[in-house]
Amino acid sequence: LYEGRVSSVITDGGVMRNVGEIENHGLEFTLDADIIKGRDFTWDMTINGYRNHNIIKKLYKGMHTGFFDYIWVEGASKDALWLIRWAGVDPMTGAPMWYDKNGDLTYAFNYDDRVLLPQYSKEAVVQGGFTNVFRYGNWSLNVMLDYGIGGWTYDSTLNDDGNDIITENPPVDELSHWTTPGEPAENIRFRYDNEGLTYYNTTRCIINKTYVQLRSLALGYSLPKTITKPLKLSSAVVSIVGDNLYLWTPGQYQERNSYKNIKY
Repeated sequence: LYEGRVSSVITDGGVMRNVGEIENHGLEFTLDADIIKGRDFTWDMTINGYRNHNIIKKLYKGMHTGFFDYIWVEGASKDALWLIRWAGVDPMTGAPMWYDKNGDLTYAFNYDDRVLLPQYSKEAVVQGGFTNVFRYGNWSLNVMLDYGIGGWTYDSTLNDDGNDIITENPPVDELSHWTTPGEPAENIRFRYDNEGLTYYNTTRCIINKTYVQLRSLALGYSLPKTITKPLKLSSAVVSIVGDNLYLWTPGQYQERNSYKNIKY
């Protein structure tokens, strides 16, 4: 389904349409293991994951449909990115560079240079959860993690190039902007109120979505029968629970942003 644009004179600006056919397939798995089964101590582990993939088989009249950072094309995934390939910063001038649709270096930004990039799909290679339960006597500890491996997302908010430097705080990545002719830099020269084209629809703004998140940590104590029986309770557990305690992503050191800044 797709919300196609229509005239808004007599109706809303878009209506839902069935514009093609798509094929989905995937794999799910769950593994349970009793790591330790002692008289006083146990350790149970569960890990699960899934991988989904899709291919567009047919579109209405074979036409492609673009959505700024991704595109629907017959024979490709609906989640493949559609962007201009970033070529870096000119070390002599600090100017931005791109590759045109033919793969040639250019200093001119052009939306027509967007190309399909199936190697940068929004789909993760695999994602799922990982749970460990430890028990010792009346004590229990439940540790739950989520993870995702691979996949990409587009986000232009982590780049600024000085556009709002007077009125806003620029992203921390911009500390490594170009300043000296002949020296390589990750980001272009700073200029207040620039046109912002360097972070529109370009691979400069894609981020690896790999992550591991400590989703939940729960420490529990089962009250002994000497306490629960007089209270006419069959059992009772006192727990301390923490949720969303930590998220790890690649490249998340002090001088750089990462997927962590988007996911949180």
